[in-house]
Amino acid sequence: MTGALPVDDLGTAPTADPPALLSGVRVLDLTTSIAAPYATMLLADLGAEVLKVERPGAGDDSRAWGPPFLDGESLWFLSVNRSKRSITLDITSDPGQEVLHRLVAACDVVVVNMTGRVQRKLGLDREALTAVRPDLVHVSISGYGLTGAHADLSGYDLIAEGYRGSWTSPVRPARPRRRSAPRRRTCSPGWTRHWAP
Repeated sequence: MTGALPVDDLGTAPTADPPALLSGVRVLDLTTSIAAPYATMLLADLGAEVLKVERPGAGDDSRAWGPPFLDGESLWFLSVNRSKRSITLDITSDPGQEVLHRLVAACDVVVVNMTGRVQRKLGLDREALTAVRPDLVHVSISGYGLTGAHADLSGYDLIAEGYRGSWTSPVRPARPRRRSAPRRRTCSPGWTRHWAP
């Protein structure tokens, strides 16, 4: 055989079941978009049981993002929500809060990605949820943290790029300005937060 080997001749490595390092750990996923669902997907990949809660009627924001779509479903959504079970729940209603508290009591970890103000308004902040389950691990992913001048502002990847100066200071003036790859910048917070529990 001369030249590069055809892919078909390389064979494949045997596949194994994913590691079950977090087997027995229950995670309540109260997240939307990409970064935080990516974090909970990584927990599921490590064997945790992840239950995703979505808004009735709309679901996760990323369900509508595209293209690309596969059989009418957003690949953005599918790419970060594998290995999860999902329910819809109106957490703004009293009956929804009752169900939410039952879920929190049955879970080891809760992951949220909203500002502190919204967490407090919906009863999803650390204080409210640890009152339901004192040993709960509460993971909060937000653009600016829970304290400070910008704590109540939402943060997305493009906003971070602007703060970083990507839009105003080109590295090479002779070439067009470039953004970092969308997947890298949106998944980075999820990658770092999946280690939190």
